[in-house]
Amino acid sequence: MNPARKKRPAWRPTIDPGASTPLYIAIANQLAADVASGKLEPYARLPTHRDLAWTLGCTIGTITRAYAEAERRGLVHGEVGRGTYVRPPAIPYADPIVARSAVNPTGDPRAVMDAAPARLIDLAMNWPAEVGEDELLRRTLADIAKMNDINALLEFSGRAGLERHRAAGARLLARRQPPSPARGKAAAAPAIDPAHVLISAGTQHALMVTLAALTAPGDAVLVEDLTYPGVVSLARLMRLRLKSIACDADGPLPGAFEAACRVGDARAFYMTPVQHNPTGRTISEARRRALARVAEMHELPIIEDDVYGFFPTDAPPPIAAFAPEHVIHLAGLSKIGAPGLRIGFLHAPPRLAARLAAAMAAASWTAAPIAAEVATRWIDEGVLDEILRRKREEARRRYDIAAPIFRNAGVPVRAASAQEAPATAAHAAASGARAQRPAVRIVAANERGSASESRRRLAEASANHLAAMKGDAPPAPTSLPTVAARSDSWSGTHHRTGLASREAAPQKAELILPADCFHAWLRLPDPWRARDFASEAEAQGVRLTPADAFLGGRTDAPSAVRLCLGNAKTHADLKRALQVVAQLLAMPLAAAREVV
Repeated sequence: MNPARKKRPAWRPTIDPGASTPLYIAIANQLAADVASGKLEPYARLPTHRDLAWTLGCTIGTITRAYAEAERRGLVHGEVGRGTYVRPPAIPYADPIVARSAVNPTGDPRAVMDAAPARLIDLAMNWPAEVGEDELLRRTLADIAKMNDINALLEFSGRAGLERHRAAGARLLARRQPPSPARGKAAAAPAIDPAHVLISAGTQHALMVTLAALTAPGDAVLVEDLTYPGVVSLARLMRLRLKSIACDADGPLPGAFEAACRVGDARAFYMTPVQHNPTGRTISEARRRALARVAEMHELPIIEDDVYGFFPTDAPPPIAAFAPEHVIHLAGLSKIGAPGLRIGFLHAPPRLAARLAAAMAAASWTAAPIAAEVATRWIDEGVLDEILRRKREEARRRYDIAAPIFRNAGVPVRAASAQEAPATAAHAAASGARAQRPAVRIVAANERGSASESRRRLAEASANHLAAMKGDAPPAPTSLPTVAARSDSWSGTHHRTGLASREAAPQKAELILPADCFHAWLRLPDPWRARDFASEAEAQGVRLTPADAFLGGRTDAPSAVRLCLGNAKTHADLKRALQVVAQLLAMPLAAAREVV
């Protein structure tokens, strides 16, 4: 045992009896000051709750709250049956990162949560940076106020919304469609019928309406192995089962998608093909075509969330362009315009249009006409183009802040993951080919077969699924068909289990950040775990989102966190937050923690 653990100092905090600070906060602040000054050394054992309560003349509950507060800041850790000990700092702080104050007298960044909420730099919420939308809105509202028929915005517009608003949504969605080959690359994109466009109160609302139209409680919905937390919340609310599909650096694997389709219980596949949230990847056109073929083959609707689709200037066409009868295309202004505008557009295939319109009417009839009028004017008058241009430029500025910080810390910065990228062109061909052939066969529960045969079939099915996960060609089939076991996940559980017996190379830090994207995916080096890293970062004044927030099915969370660069109010705040994160990467916190 460390000799310091044998010490039990008669530590007594100095408390100002006239202070207005709650006693438990004052105790925690004094403990932070004594740790920073060296009066309390790392691994030093603190007085018991009862002893310190007797010394200070307070209740044991107050001491319990004080120690809990100190542990939340990262100053101490408790061991059941052994006591409370001073934790060594994860990072040697040469200078205080936050200003000294009455609440935080030492400038210790781990005590920043006691300061005003503005002290915490939030990189968890995925909002694009502000680029002067407020002034543009003032101009638009002034123009709307001059309308002769402004009363039309206050009347009931029916469940479909005003025709000109739907037409503007159709024009916006058409921008993501490819030009007609017969007319050349410079030709305009094919028109989208406004009759099949619905106006929603943002893309989250559009997603809820779509799920309500396509599913019933207990149904399964396919999602990517890491998915948008909003769909996870909706699934819980609507009592749906999420089943995750295996992905590589180019998005969902067609073979895994088809295998899930053949189970037969899925009602839709939700995905974000451009600047995927959280990993930032953009699916290639070849992969989109392969996924579209699977959707057509099994007549399974794809819900395509294209909320980031307008950021890259070279983004591939939406999947809706390759399977228009089987893709529900969602887009909105929350990312490319303003989050508070809450206007989204939903383009429905003709065969699903009536169901979706009925669901929209049941949910809210339609979005507020005055917000839709603002969106329409921004689309038609070029305001949205100007906002988008500014946001792209701001994204590039923030990339130029982030990339050097991590590169100087020895962390590679890439626009896409190199670890999961297909190694050869043959891999992509194999992925596409898997979309054309059955990967599994469903065996009826009453089908006869020996126990050994069933085990062999299940093993072969697992091997095929493992091959799909790795992106390799599947093993040669035997004389008997394979069996697909029902599961709530197609995201690679077998893949991880199969590799558990091997000695895997340690994971190294890597930042995935496209230059025109406001969110980054940070792979953590071993032995960091996502929750531990996010907790330590928040204790130091930076809020992140750990990987498990993006899990849809029953899969293991990778060691990674999402960083949202647009939510920091200033470039100085962003730089300071990223420096804390980059510095934290170099410290193996798990090695400093002792667990009993």
